[in-house]
Amino acid sequence: MKPKTATPKEKAKDELVFQVRPALDIAEQLKIRVVSDKTINFSREKAFKYLEMDTFQGERSVNERHVQFLYNAWAGGRFMWPHVILATCQLNGRQYRINGQHTCWMRVNIENGFFVKLGEEPQVREVVYEVQDEEQLRILYSTFDQNKTRTPAHVFRALMAGTPQAQDLWPSSLNKLNAGLKMWLFEKDRHMVNSNDVAALVKDKYETLFRIVGLFLQSHDTDAVFLKRAGVVGAMFATFDKAGGKAPEFWDPVANGLAITDKTDPRYVLRDYLQTHGQGTATARAVRTSMGFVGAEDTYRICIHAWNKWRKGEKASRTYQTLEKRVKAQ
Repeated sequence: MKPKTATPKEKAKDELVFQVRPALDIAEQLKIRVVSDKTINFSREKAFKYLEMDTFQGERSVNERHVQFLYNAWAGGRFMWPHVILATCQLNGRQYRINGQHTCWMRVNIENGFFVKLGEEPQVREVVYEVQDEEQLRILYSTFDQNKTRTPAHVFRALMAGTPQAQDLWPSSLNKLNAGLKMWLFEKDRHMVNSNDVAALVKDKYETLFRIVGLFLQSHDTDAVFLKRAGVVGAMFATFDKAGGKAPEFWDPVANGLAITDKTDPRYVLRDYLQTHGQGTATARAVRTSMGFVGAEDTYRICIHAWNKWRKGEKASRTYQTLEKRVKAQ
């Protein structure tokens, strides 16, 4: 007789088949109070009221394509009103919209009086929260998806926009700084580091460095596209952290090609390398083709290698080769 295969529940009595890794536990805990949680009639007037509510700097602009997607789903009988959650949050006497923007825009585009003819309005869930400060408002916002997935980049932007740490930094720069900071701090398993933890690290430990690198990156916004790659921005964090006074002297010529004519200068060779090698997927060390594509990790390692040679006053060969392991910025 064929032996019976143990079920997951039976296996769990002895050991877990799938085990999670310990959380970083860096980000601040969410502290909220639920003021009300109820089912409401989702009238056109109610939708307009939501759209007129206060918003904070981190909320993204409405995406017309997604509104159309939701409308098409409704028109085709595939939109589930019971799945909708309209969420707002009270802070210092003001009420902010947290979730439901796109659904509200879809609702107001439905013909006026359509549900009146049916004799009933659609019903949705409405939750009202209360928090004590704007930081908690940002964290609460980041937990919702508005029926449209919030990417890690958008969550980070929502957590950082308008904060002292992001003062004078463009919203478009925040995503690149987020990717670069993770590249520098986490050699492995970067995909497991959530945006809340990265934002907490910036606010707790890297506030000044974050702004310095961000402003430097913005100063070269039109010089070279390759500067915005995660591997390059990660190397900027490493070098500015190691020797902030010398870092611009290294990166300025790499960015604009000025003041370097010696083809054995590590900065000249690095600029040439970055111009002739595209970046593959963020997880890659395996993306290497005859066209010169490399992964973000390879890019980071080569940038640090070039920095170290330049700091030592050494010459560089015609191009850089992939390194087997990371080295620290010197």
